[in-house]
Amino acid sequence: MSTADIDTTAVMVDRGSRRARLRRRLILGVWFVVLWVALWGQITWANVISGIAVSAGLLIVVGLPRQPDARMGGGAFRPLRALVFFAYFAVAVVTSNLQLAWQVINPRNTVHPGILRLPLHGCSDALVTLIANSITLTPGSITVEVRRFPQTSDLPPGAVVYAHILRADDPEAARAGLFRLARLAIMAFGSRSALASLEATRLAIAAGETGLEVPILRGERS
Repeated sequence: MSTADIDTTAVMVDRGSRRARLRRRLILGVWFVVLWVALWGQITWANVISGIAVSAGLLIVVGLPRQPDARMGGGAFRPLRALVFFAYFAVAVVTSNLQLAWQVINPRNTVHPGILRLPLHGCSDALVTLIANSITLTPGSITVEVRRFPQTSDLPPGAVVYAHILRADDPEAARAGLFRLARLAIMAFGSRSALASLEATRLAIAAGETGLEVPILRGERS
């Protein structure tokens, strides 16, 4: 391969890397705006514009992580999966708001609150934070505690998210919603081993176990 070919290949790789980072910034920026508007609770031009300003400032000052956290099993960024996650989260917020509105106007008290556990194995701090905050921003549920457990010889590192659910009269359905949210988040930003651990945890809880004794699933990390 000639020097010119090497230079051309290097330029193409650099352009591809720049385009990938631009896509990451765009999608992450949109997510920041969604979180900002959700925190205010109203979709107004002022909230959207201020959200864009805050998002741009965060991306300029903080930037994006260049390397995954190897201690947490790595990670990934999949733009299409991220869009699916954001779309699901937006629909969940709207649906939960409608359900809460019905609870207000419904004369019968059908609220049966409870706390559910969501173990997350092999997830980075950033991913656990994303999942916990998404639960909190969904009306009718709120993250009350996050407990981190370290790497051991038999278990991958991770955390346990404790979520207060307003309608826990059907715990299996409520837990399925939590796992669905976590699954979509891991598919967008996590590793394949973390996704496999989540499925193993779901099956363990369904079988009456704690879901905290899921063995390390050795395989492809991204």
